[in-house]
Amino acid sequence: MDFNFDKSQYFLRTNRGIAAGGITLIVYAIFSLFPVLAGILYRNGFFQIFRLLFDYSINLLPFPLLYLEVLILPFVLFFYGKKFQGRRGLLLLFPMNLLGWIVALFMWMWGFNYCCPDILSDEEQNGMSATELFEFGKYVSEELKLNSGPHLVNLEQEISHHLIQESVEEQIQSYGILTLGNPKFNEIGMHAVMRRLGIAGIYIPFTGQAHGDKSFLPATSFFIMAHELSHAYGVTSEAEADFMAYVSLKEMNTKERSALDFRYFADLELLRSIRYQLHQSDSTLFNSLDTLISLNVMKDIVAIRNNARSYPEYFPGMQETVNNQYLKLMGVNDGVKNYDRFVDLAFIYHKKKNNPQ
Repeated sequence: MDFNFDKSQYFLRTNRGIAAGGITLIVYAIFSLFPVLAGILYRNGFFQIFRLLFDYSINLLPFPLLYLEVLILPFVLFFYGKKFQGRRGLLLLFPMNLLGWIVALFMWMWGFNYCCPDILSDEEQNGMSATELFEFGKYVSEELKLNSGPHLVNLEQEISHHLIQESVEEQIQSYGILTLGNPKFNEIGMHAVMRRLGIAGIYIPFTGQAHGDKSFLPATSFFIMAHELSHAYGVTSEAEADFMAYVSLKEMNTKERSALDFRYFADLELLRSIRYQLHQSDSTLFNSLDTLISLNVMKDIVAIRNNARSYPEYFPGMQETVNNQYLKLMGVNDGVKNYDRFVDLAFIYHKKKNNPQ
């Protein structure tokens, strides 16, 4: 059968979504084979250009672009769908073109970061035993005792957001990654709909903005902000985004009283993660650790737990299942278990900090 080049060219020219998706998948295959190339050309190249152009234009609008996207999306779909008149075109070519554009926009606006090397790829990540978790939990609980007390009572939200973003940039830059843009973080109210859908925070590549549910207590909301901003700067691993959030709050570069508060929130989130993993592996050591946690710290842990109970999920477990499949699709082989590596990374961080060579 002879290949008709002219017909193929015409098909791709009239079905640009399919063409864009195909080209994107080819680039994805190349970047997956050569992660270092992806880091140079995309993470520190094209992605930085995109961030600059986007963040200093449409991203300056004084409201979350998510709202604008929800408003205009039905009109875009309607008028784009009109191009595919006829049963065959509407039922086959329209969804194929639409999928092609979605894949292309997602990958070029952010997704190719998954092809880049992990930021902490050289670190040991063998998992921690229950005894190590317990000892690390003891250490972190002692750190928390140094900073426990009233938190961020006099710090304006706008100032705190600026300090966190500045610190996230500094930490990511320390690993050789450019942070040329100025991504925005939005707190979404809407009666905790995000949270009830199982989403604490999310970075949406199609808007170029990070989001967090407004219903969280300050003890967790600032960590969520730092985590999602890490994604906005190109960090894809959930464990590494957690770690970047942790060190950004822990190493806050300010002499203000607020720095102590941020350090407290960092260690509080780490301790909660340790307790969760210890509860899964050894209930006896979990109970022993709880007896060592100060009353003030435990009050915050209970307050966070009670706050979570106030916003039960609409579909328990669904978001975790979806997220697990999404992460595996994007090459994160351990799926949602990737989050657990955060404790390992924090453990290595403290070991190096206390035993510099």
